[in-house]
Amino acid sequence: MDNNLWRRMLTSKSFGNSTNELSESIARMTRRLCVEFVDTGTLNSLLACRLIGLDKKPGVRPIGIGEIMRRIIGKSVRTYLKRDIEQAAGPLQLCAGQRSGVEAAAHAVREMFEDDETEGLILVDATNAFNCLNRVTALANMRYLCPVFSIILINFYRSPCKLILFDGSFIMSLEGTTQGCNLASAFYSISTVALVRDLAECRCRQTWFADDSSASGRLAELRKWWDKINVIGPALGYFPNAKKSWLIVKKEHLEVAEKIFGETEINLTTEGQRYLGTAIGTDAFVETFVEEKIKTWIEELKKLSEVALTNPQGAYAAYTFALSKQWLFLMRTTPNVKEKFEPLEKCINEVFIPRIFGRPVNTLIREITKLPTKYTGLNIFDPVEISTREFQASKNATTSQVKNII
Repeated sequence: MDNNLWRRMLTSKSFGNSTNELSESIARMTRRLCVEFVDTGTLNSLLACRLIGLDKKPGVRPIGIGEIMRRIIGKSVRTYLKRDIEQAAGPLQLCAGQRSGVEAAAHAVREMFEDDETEGLILVDATNAFNCLNRVTALANMRYLCPVFSIILINFYRSPCKLILFDGSFIMSLEGTTQGCNLASAFYSISTVALVRDLAECRCRQTWFADDSSASGRLAELRKWWDKINVIGPALGYFPNAKKSWLIVKKEHLEVAEKIFGETEINLTTEGQRYLGTAIGTDAFVETFVEEKIKTWIEELKKLSEVALTNPQGAYAAYTFALSKQWLFLMRTTPNVKEKFEPLEKCINEVFIPRIFGRPVNTLIREITKLPTKYTGLNIFDPVEISTREFQASKNATTSQVKNII
């Protein structure tokens, strides 16, 4: 049964009292999973997942597609325990459901790098982090870090579950979290708290978003932090990959950085590097990064415009719910990009919207399409007009979180 059928069974009046009885049964089962340890043998069918692979370019990300029932239970628990999970994760781990957490991480890292006292910034890439998490240690720590959340995690993760392949065979999930489980990000985020606290002894400023960790400060302290995360991390299932990690150094400190980090395999740069969908570094690097992203989006928008010739509604839905959200995030996390969006707005105005309408559009029509749908518009906003406003709105919304990090 898919999610639409489940939604109908749980909300429709067509089934009479059966709807309430089903809802109450699920609620009782969810409550039991949260307050008592259940024989995992009875949960095998609930926890089994269909395993698929997503192309990471390069690499493969394994995703477990679980039962709708499991997702209903997981979302209910996450919603009810939202505050407890956020408090357990602390202010430095921003992937525990905090509002605008990824934007706060991007703003915090940028401010820390631009600080005059900062000599360098480390961006760590961990090897297959979600799947390498030490499950036994994480579940044991969870009993102390977030007791109210721990029992359902133990019920879900203490025993291996089946990951079913396309040919009907299966493998067992023995370590890590199931990517696709809606409890996984909260589970992983809280499991890193012990590591974050141990690393706090180094005089560096840390920011974490799930397995993407970063630290800024003086180079000598950054080397201590780097050595410590390589010593402590593996015991918890966190394996830093030096070849994919970056140290962004301010130009005047490059020579010292080469001496301090020379024997490591970490990459050094004075230009900048991509971080959580934005760019951190020199103005020239950020500009180049934004220009390349916009060129990619223009090509994707042109392809979507071809679809609009035969399926304008589908093309509009793809634009609204997927494609436009990519540049909305970039403008909310990257400063001074207003002029860079002019080619994209030109493509929207001269290619995409005419294909949606099936004819050329004038300035008046373009102004109407910018309006929200509740004002009879299409919510096809002008990225040039809103970029500065969106960036400032994001900064204002994440001020308290950034202050807690810095």
